[in-house]
Amino acid sequence: MPSLLWTVLTAGSLSWNILEARNGVESHMRLQGRDIFSIIEATRLWNAQHGGVYGLRSQASPSNPYLQAPEKDIATPDGRELTLLNPAYMTRQLSEVILDQVGVRIHITSLNPINPGNRAEAWESEALRGFELGQTEYFSVARQDDISLARYMGPLVTRQACLACHAHQGYQVGDIRGGISVSFNAQPYLSELKQRETSLTLVHLAIWLALVGITIMSARVMRRQFLQIRSARDDQDRLVQERTHELHREMSERKEAEAFLRMLLDASPEAMFGIDREGRCTYANTAARRLLGYADLSTMQGMDMLGQTLRDECARGTGTPSGLNKVLEQGDSITDQPARFLGADERSLEVEYSAQPIYTEGHLSGAVITFSDASHRLAQQKQLWHQATHDPLTNLPNRVLLNDRLASALAQAKREEMPFGLLFIDLDKFKQANDRYGHEAGDAILREAAVRMRTCLRETDTLARLGGDEFIALTARSVTAGYLQNIAARMLERLGLPFRVGEHNIEISASIGIALYPQDGDTLETLLNSADNAMYQAKKAGCNTWRMS
Repeated sequence: MPSLLWTVLTAGSLSWNILEARNGVESHMRLQGRDIFSIIEATRLWNAQHGGVYGLRSQASPSNPYLQAPEKDIATPDGRELTLLNPAYMTRQLSEVILDQVGVRIHITSLNPINPGNRAEAWESEALRGFELGQTEYFSVARQDDISLARYMGPLVTRQACLACHAHQGYQVGDIRGGISVSFNAQPYLSELKQRETSLTLVHLAIWLALVGITIMSARVMRRQFLQIRSARDDQDRLVQERTHELHREMSERKEAEAFLRMLLDASPEAMFGIDREGRCTYANTAARRLLGYADLSTMQGMDMLGQTLRDECARGTGTPSGLNKVLEQGDSITDQPARFLGADERSLEVEYSAQPIYTEGHLSGAVITFSDASHRLAQQKQLWHQATHDPLTNLPNRVLLNDRLASALAQAKREEMPFGLLFIDLDKFKQANDRYGHEAGDAILREAAVRMRTCLRETDTLARLGGDEFIALTARSVTAGYLQNIAARMLERLGLPFRVGEHNIEISASIGIALYPQDGDTLETLLNSADNAMYQAKKAGCNTWRMS
């Protein structure tokens, strides 16, 4: 009967832990899909709020046949043909770059698409119908072409800025007009889940074996004790001797069982350690000592873990019980919590941890903490964010990050009544050099030009590439017209030096337009237009010049 009870309890614990692990992995994949969707949605909203953006019309960016706009195709004063990139057109082009660079598939679709190429797949149609019924998002994991894919989809809610392109379809503000799906490889997450399920199964099997073994040994001891009591009437001296012998044997067996259980815990790949009510370390297995950088158990036993390893986590719980303080004070459990642990050399370790209270004779006596290294997953998220906000050729901020910093600079300038400046930089004669020496040479010139211009700015300033040979420099806090003119002069001087590419010395120049807040505009749109107009005035005046707005 006790063995059956241990089996039920161990199986229940294993099922619960595996369910929690699966829910945690699914939550991570859902969160990654949601983050990517939010970035794309914010980019589209910016495009819609600006009425779309113009780009050079080319084979890669032809005129959009599905866009109804009176000025869809225009030409610049110097004869360059431009076409309007509305949010949907821009999303399709971004999806091709993201798929090529990071392997993530972005698809804009609806049940009533203007462009037949945006027709929804079966699972996307199911999600779109759910959005119309009030669902806020869709997530699933499915096999496709022998690959497990994580599939996330969020709805596109019609805003006022969207009606410029979609009013003729009958949409109103607040309507669901479609969605954006995000698909990426789920195999790394599923492999990690499989390893964790295997680890949990082995640990629970070991615990079950240990409990059953202890139960069997305890039953044997009780039986021996009963037989000894019955034989006590015949030989009291023999009973004392046999009892003493059995007690020694029981102690030896218990020590062996404890040693076996400790060996199993020490062999577990799951990092874990125990603490008492005061936060002193009572035990740490090999995985925990390895991640925290301690050579052996003796260096950790008795250590104040709340004041050392868990110092940052406990600091967040000061005042009201939370985190580990909540476990030790109230006996609650916590699972899959992000935290920062400190190792033996004070190095910071990003982890996810769970904590369970320990009770001895009905009293809360401490807690056992299991944790895993989360730094690799966080690094992947950081890399994905960097790729989404930086130009891959020059590693400068792209339009997405520039717009964010422009908005922050404008808000700060209005709040503190401090000026800031914009420099709109266009490289002269770059197209001729690119056509004559090839795209590889052109790319080398753009990279070197970015380095030269960046050396003319402060560390707190921003230099961003808009695309092609156009750049914008944002100089925030305590700037004057003279300061901006000096920056422009230094940039022109350094860009005027020959660019050494292979065996060629290639000469280019630049035209720079300068705008200063608030004299040249008190909104981002007016400031950008002022800087752009000043740049074109400089270009008309001749190469290698700058103009104030």
